[in-house]
Amino acid sequence: MVTTDNFLLQHPPHHQHSTSSTTTNKTPFLEINLRKSEIATSTLLEASDSHNPSIILVQEPYILDGRIAGIPRSWNQWLSKNNKAGIISLPSCNKPVFLQSTVNSTALIIQTEQGPLTVISAYSSPYKNIMETLQELHSILTDLGDERVLICADLNAHSRIWGYANEDTRGAQVENFLLAQQLYLLNETNSPPAFEHRGRKGWPDLSFIKGTDFANSCTWKVLEDYTHSDHKYILIEALLSQSHYSYPRFKTAYGGHRRMLQHLGQKTKQLVQQIKESNTKDHLAKTTEELQKAIFAACRKAYKIKKFKLKINNNWWNQSLQIKKKELQALKRRTNKSEDDNKLKYQLQLFKKQAELKRKAKKAKRNAFRNICTKTTDPYGRPYKAVVKNKHPPAELFKQLEIQAEETQNHLLLKYFRNSTLHPTHQLLHPTASH
Repeated sequence: MVTTDNFLLQHPPHHQHSTSSTTTNKTPFLEINLRKSEIATSTLLEASDSHNPSIILVQEPYILDGRIAGIPRSWNQWLSKNNKAGIISLPSCNKPVFLQSTVNSTALIIQTEQGPLTVISAYSSPYKNIMETLQELHSILTDLGDERVLICADLNAHSRIWGYANEDTRGAQVENFLLAQQLYLLNETNSPPAFEHRGRKGWPDLSFIKGTDFANSCTWKVLEDYTHSDHKYILIEALLSQSHYSYPRFKTAYGGHRRMLQHLGQKTKQLVQQIKESNTKDHLAKTTEELQKAIFAACRKAYKIKKFKLKINNNWWNQSLQIKKKELQALKRRTNKSEDDNKLKYQLQLFKKQAELKRKAKKAKRNAFRNICTKTTDPYGRPYKAVVKNKHPPAELFKQLEIQAEETQNHLLLKYFRNSTLHPTHQLLHPTASH
């Protein structure tokens, strides 16, 4: 497939085959600790449909073969070296650039009209020394200088500043880190707890900002969505101006190459002459742009344009699970509002509902691929692509499923060894005949 991203345009906004737009609106970021849960990680797709984030910052995701499992392949992902902190960029994000990964954190850069914005996800286990994570963040911030930074981290630190009733040593170390680095804390003192588990509540998920103007343009909120984790989603909305450039992508797998060369050949002599006459840098740049325009025009006349879906359908989350989820959210609200006498009764009902929903969600997710395979009519359609993608194209002989193995061997041997003097047919099909 030919993609026009491989060409460097001198004036992309004015190109006849490109479109550009600069928008200033609130860019959503989601933060959550997934507690290594398969279902919690898989339901990120549902959360993306509800809140349309550009980037999701996660801690303790579900990892399989060194990657975050259960998310669409079109989502880019970066992990820390210990796989405890990760960043997921959705197709709506404007070309993020990976910065670096350390043991406990990972970082990438987003380009905006106001300058680059660095996004960092970090995690510190309550059983590890928090200074290791803070030292890594300090090193990244030192290299960035005065650039704007957004840090989302689960540091497992207690402080009254972000909601806890007590303070500990880890909380004091985080407070000193914020003061030393001149970071702004987005967490609010009276915010709902971001962590709830069997009656325990906590505020371990923190969000930091570097840059006064950037901090004033951000909003921070704990969402009440059910997450299949004991942590809640945190929604951060930042007012950013971003320029988006889009170019057509052409399908080349279905032919059209000869037509493209014919259309391009009509301007070949003129372009070659312009290249020969180019004797200055500006003249050569203008000639290069004319060449690119000619290639784009020829491709548009010869190839089909690829359509890219920004929104991906969730093929396993069904209406029954959605109803169960709403019932669970209603029961959770009733539990929080109930008095001490009825609270224990509602909590027991809540735990049973949570276990039931988790069990049914796991079953639905694991049966989704099986259902696709059983309903398909083409054995080399969606199921095959989902498993092997483009690595192993199907062999032609396996399409003849109704032919016996011996008949297939005879067919291949007659086709490819008809003129051979070795006569391998008898030896291969009847290996025991010579003994």
